[in-house]
Amino acid sequence: MKLILTLIYQPHQKNRLLALKFFLIFAFISTLTSNGQVVVKSVAFGGSSYGSAFPIAPITIEADVSANEKPDLSIIFRFCDENWRPYENFFLENTGFNKDHEIWLTNLPVSVSGASYHFSKSFPNKNVTFPFPGKWMYFIVDRFDEAKIYYSGGFFVTANEVRLITAVKKETLIGSTALQNTEGRSQKLTIDFELPDELFYNKVSHIEVVENRKIYSPIKLDTEEFDNLRYYEFDGYKGFSFVVRDLYPGNNYRQTDLRNSKRFIEPDVKAQIDMYETSRYFRPGKRDMNGSFKLMNDQNPEADYLNVEFTLSPDIDPGDRVFIAGSFTDWLVLPEFELFKEQGIYKRVIELKRGIYDYQYVVLTSGFLDWYYLEGNFWETENSYSIFLYYNSDENGGYKKMIGYKNIAGANAKD
Repeated sequence: MKLILTLIYQPHQKNRLLALKFFLIFAFISTLTSNGQVVVKSVAFGGSSYGSAFPIAPITIEADVSANEKPDLSIIFRFCDENWRPYENFFLENTGFNKDHEIWLTNLPVSVSGASYHFSKSFPNKNVTFPFPGKWMYFIVDRFDEAKIYYSGGFFVTANEVRLITAVKKETLIGSTALQNTEGRSQKLTIDFELPDELFYNKVSHIEVVENRKIYSPIKLDTEEFDNLRYYEFDGYKGFSFVVRDLYPGNNYRQTDLRNSKRFIEPDVKAQIDMYETSRYFRPGKRDMNGSFKLMNDQNPEADYLNVEFTLSPDIDPGDRVFIAGSFTDWLVLPEFELFKEQGIYKRVIELKRGIYDYQYVVLTSGFLDWYYLEGNFWETENSYSIFLYYNSDENGGYKKMIGYKNIAGANAKD
């Protein structure tokens, strides 16, 4: 099994600079098979190739496949710990119901370049079940050699044993000039809940808050580690209140819409019709898709793959490394998506299927990832927050069990 070292951000800081940490995660993996190179791309959740929903079961996984000959594929599912590592506990392996070998590939239109086949499959089904609430990984593999992993990703199986009550409110963390200084604009998220009688207060583990689609880099509130920006309160019996005060709203994401074949003529196109993109530090963005994407239907003869060039000309040169992160990177800051600088312009060409994609630019400076230097930070930004409550369960040999879930869709701070 191949692992790729990736860069992600840890959003727990007292200013706009977000600490860089390294994390091993199963990433987009392509492997050579006996039939030639097999690449799984444009993976979407939702039930239709028109869009990508937040990854919560029940799910439909669909994707295009590039291969010289039609490959035989399987999908394997593994229950994971809080860091997306599959449990090695026999009781949590779900043996007999963790694989699906019935992955049928259909041909894409002959006019489509970049891929030849497509599949779509819904889970759970007769072959696959998800008996444990929490984080799960799926692995798209060679049916006859499961060590060949073509793609992997994560999703959630939710539970609602505990009802979560939430509130979001504006806060100013830096001085009194926050209206002019975007660094000061934050939000206070309060999560209240009461345990049922059968659960014990000392087994409450932590809460994770996922902003939009950033599932691999959640904001975490732990009962073991807390400070004045992230903390919890306990009434001594069953009632808890978890608080996040450094919930920065950021900006609505940038978008590229590549669906118009007369406007974006294949194969080499610009992400935007304007020559260059610029900084948005003082400029709120337009409505976005909360970090998602929408693809053209797989049977559309114009649903081609394009070489899309992103070009950035900052108003003030950050003087450091610049990355692009978005729905096509799983919102991870990855080395292969770093922009290169040419005569003051930052550039990167990325292969994308025709569709609409959310994205933004991130600066790496002095060991920190800054998500706001080029994008700004505005209370008016509407985000989606998915909140998960975990509990140290003794079931099945012991694991962190998800016992509560809530989504705040389109949320922005209220006075």
